[in-house]
Amino acid sequence: MTLRELGHEVRITDRPRSALELIHASMPDFVLTDLFMPDTSGVDIARQLRSDPATQRIRLIAVTGYSDELTRERTLEAGFDGYLLKPVDPAALQALLVSDA
Repeated sequence: MTLRELGHEVRITDRPRSALELIHASMPDFVLTDLFMPDTSGVDIARQLRSDPATQRIRLIAVTGYSDELTRERTLEAGFDGYLLKPVDPAALQALLVSDA
């Protein structure tokens, strides 16, 4: 809802494997993904997107309930541009979307 309120078009999937197909089909400006999912991890998705020239410039934002330093380091190493803790603060989300990071 927050993204729509900020004027963004939103596409959602709860299946990590179909997420990659959706990303390739729509070529979004940014992707928000949870880090820990049943079939794969957000880190795996990030690595796949970063290794593909067609998707390597998409802004990636990790969303997680884990605030430990190891999780934060893994997200940066995987190529994420931002890191948000659940519940997501709308102001923090907006700041990441407009930053040049």
